Amino acid sequence: KLEYCIQAASPCLKKDSELLEKVQRTATKLIPGIAKLPYESRLDKLNLFPLSYRRTRGDLITVYKLLSDKFAPNMPSFFLSSKTENLRGHSKKVHKPRTNYLSADYRLSHRIINEWNSLPQHVVEAPSVDSFKRKLDQL
Repeated sequence: KLEYCIQAASPCLKKDSELLEKVQRTATKLIPGIAKLPYESRLDKLNLFPLSYRRTRGDLITVYKLLSDKFAPNMPSFFLSSKTENLRGHSKKVHKPRTNYLSADYRLSHRIINEWNSLPQHVVEAPSVDSFKRKLDQL
């Protein structure tokens, strides 16, 4: 799989992401009957998403599991809850700590927080992982 263990080691550089996407782009051209279609059309026909979306989706699913204790019960909190009592967003917002290290931006605990915090309330409060995935894919 092109996305094995992506939550732990996501590509840091744009060129690395593009290289991975190129592998999928080339692989979809090998399928008879759709080889001449544009990339997005090939993905639609195969019920696939671009790898960049699949990485983000995988990160969001991991955050959901961590915050809802579905990953490992009794695991120390990987994220800090947001202290903001703001009316915007949802009740499971996560605080994004400041850092001076560029490498921190590529860690799961930093790279996905903005996307997580922008999800609607009904998605983050899904009762199960499968329900969360369905609601996420409907956005």
